[in-house]
Amino acid sequence: MFVQMKRILASLMLSVGLWSVAAVLSPATMMTMSAHKSRQLQGTRSCHVIITVDHYDAAMATDLASNGAVLESHAGDVVVAGVPVAALESLSMLGGVRRIEVERQVEPCTLIARELTNVDAVHAGTGLDRAYTGKGVVVGVIDTGFEFNHIAFKDADGNSRIKAVYLPEVTDGTAPEFGGETLPGSHYTTAAEIAALTCDTGTSTHGTHTASTAAGTIVEGLGGMAPEADIVLCGLGSSLTDANILNSMFYIASIAEQLDEPYVISISIGSNDGPHNGRTGFNRYVDAISEDGGIVVMSTGNDGNKKMHLSHTFTADGEQVASIIGTVSFVNAGMTAWSRNGEVFSGRLELINLSTGATVYSLPEMSDGYVMLSADPSSEFYDETFATYFTSSTVAQMAAGADATSGTHTVQGIVAGDLTSEYKTSCRLAVRLTGNAGTSVDAWPFVSDHQFTSNGGMQGFVDGDNLISVSDLACAPTTVTVGAYIGANSYTSTTGRTFTQSSYSPIGDVGSFSSYGTDLAGQEHPTITAPGTVLLAAYSRYCESMISDATRYANLVTVDDTDYYYGQYSGTSMATPVVSGIVALMLQRNGELNATQVKTLLKSTAIQDEYTAAKPARFGGGKADALAAMQDPVVTGVGEVNVAGNELIAVADNGAITVVLTGDGDRVVVYDLSGRCVSSATTVDGVARVCDLSHGVYVVTAGGRAVKVVL
Repeated sequence: MFVQMKRILASLMLSVGLWSVAAVLSPATMMTMSAHKSRQLQGTRSCHVIITVDHYDAAMATDLASNGAVLESHAGDVVVAGVPVAALESLSMLGGVRRIEVERQVEPCTLIARELTNVDAVHAGTGLDRAYTGKGVVVGVIDTGFEFNHIAFKDADGNSRIKAVYLPEVTDGTAPEFGGETLPGSHYTTAAEIAALTCDTGTSTHGTHTASTAAGTIVEGLGGMAPEADIVLCGLGSSLTDANILNSMFYIASIAEQLDEPYVISISIGSNDGPHNGRTGFNRYVDAISEDGGIVVMSTGNDGNKKMHLSHTFTADGEQVASIIGTVSFVNAGMTAWSRNGEVFSGRLELINLSTGATVYSLPEMSDGYVMLSADPSSEFYDETFATYFTSSTVAQMAAGADATSGTHTVQGIVAGDLTSEYKTSCRLAVRLTGNAGTSVDAWPFVSDHQFTSNGGMQGFVDGDNLISVSDLACAPTTVTVGAYIGANSYTSTTGRTFTQSSYSPIGDVGSFSSYGTDLAGQEHPTITAPGTVLLAAYSRYCESMISDATRYANLVTVDDTDYYYGQYSGTSMATPVVSGIVALMLQRNGELNATQVKTLLKSTAIQDEYTAAKPARFGGGKADALAAMQDPVVTGVGEVNVAGNELIAVADNGAITVVLTGDGDRVVVYDLSGRCVSSATTVDGVARVCDLSHGVYVVTAGGRAVKVVL
């Protein structure tokens, strides 16, 4: 379930007179500098940033450190660091630094699933050479709301299956250090340390649910996809930022390297903020992790039924497009807009009268630069006219400029606060963008529960759409992105009462909330879908709001006088760990699989039915099928399978396979889908015949080629 979180102004917004460095500092970074300067960041002297450099090496590390950056982790040419706000400007002047992006606030996106995805068959070894349960594979989960000692994370002997816990915002433990890079926060790796932990936050159970879905031990029928995998949990608590996610990814990769095990990272977190072209520093970091062997699985988001994308191609110079942001009064409201090919455009936020469509008030038009306004008379940014419409604690900021990392031009604006009572009912915030002929722009709201609307067709305003509702964080080319379909819509609580969520209907169709779309790099999302509604998994007993009402949970297991809870959750957050656990099963069978192979396999072996046929864009490759993926020759290690062509032709005929291959003396080997060699032959005059085979699916290899054959 997407927990809506209001953006903190300090993590968003910029400074007068500093725009000469805007080619390096993102607008959000500049806004942070401004907020610090104007005392909006009271008591805060540093921030987390994502730095993209031309080439990361020891010399660059030294240069960054000497200019105030406290290096935390890196992947490829992207660095996560803590930086004093006062040092941002000088750091931006450093040669080789391409872009500095302040961390973004992000949002959580969360045993029928095992059955629907054929995971139970994989656990039983049906159609395979043996049973697979994820043993010897690391499943890393980055989330919030973990109960670290839930029975779902213990083996049959009561021993924890968690190999390590990382808490990036907790400072009373040992800071993790790998290869000379020290991460912020604390980690816990011994059995005693992990046994002493409780939770990372008592306000959520999201992480307990997602982790147990991916890799939970099966208890009374409830359990995860990879119930014997090694688990690494990264608990973000209330600090859900993209910088903490990247450091957590680095941590999981480092622990997996120490264990010498393949690994999959499950992330049920998202953000609308960004260009959606897979080229941000965050996306580049994810690609670097994937290129180094990790498999990153991420939810698409829960905005598939919202008009949260605004797109327009200008047909004449000076043309405008406008839309109202949200349908309710706001605390924080704003937008982030991007041109597709880097063209310069301008934008502004306006206050609109909902009855007439008239502009009541407008912030300055921005195409390059920054402006900040405050309704507080004591602020150096106080604006009397602005204060007429907004409460005294309200601050507004607009920023625009080039984004060197993503190759685009951006305009961003936010109003943090609220309208005065006189305008609160009658007015709403709107965005107005202006561009030249041929320029295409895309915009998204800062807050995920806001949408773009024409207010019922009001003249001069347009509705948004849901065509690119996928999270910007999920747009890295190597990421396995996951949507949710309706696997269930009812559950029976421990009180014996059955609850039905009729909005999840019909069973088998895609969830209307499931985000999707072709991003601006042309990549289609989701990669795959999995069950994501009314999914039963572990609850954290420290989340009082979830366990205080017995009708909310579906099972209660008591061991040694300790109660362990299980309940339902819905969202792409829940579908994501289903796929993550399936990937762990695949990695157990073939630990050499890379991200590209995993994505291809999930799509090529997916379940197709009337629902996937009716909505191909919403389902991506289809519905995940663990057994079919595990039986594929790439996973079994037989080799790459190609469509029969000129080099290798295999024809099935009455219990025999005839193979045609150019050349004499080539060895033909036939495997079943468990990877067992069942027969072989040698070509004579380019032909070989393998007989006495039973009905089934086989893989025929010869001359370095392989094809599937069905008898």
